[in-house]
Amino acid sequence: PSRFQITDIKKTSVCPLAKIIRKELKNRRINKLKVVYSDEVPIKPLSLNGDREKSKNVGSISFVPPVAGMLLASAVIKDICEL
Repeated sequence: PSRFQITDIKKTSVCPLAKIIRKELKNRRINKLKVVYSDEVPIKPLSLNGDREKSKNVGSISFVPPVAGMLLASAVIKDICEL
């Protein structure tokens, strides 16, 4: 979680989901959206036999979404308090 950043969606990079969201926001004419993302380059997970092609993607580790949520909640509170 040390690679998380809080920024506008337009400034995100390397995140495949953010790319899809940017396109959808553009179609809906939404110009700004504060997001949490990681600038880590995604890699395909290895299967038990070491093959990247036949592995199942389990997504992120269980603690990652809650950490991202807490970071974004912190940013929202700071914005509300104008810190």
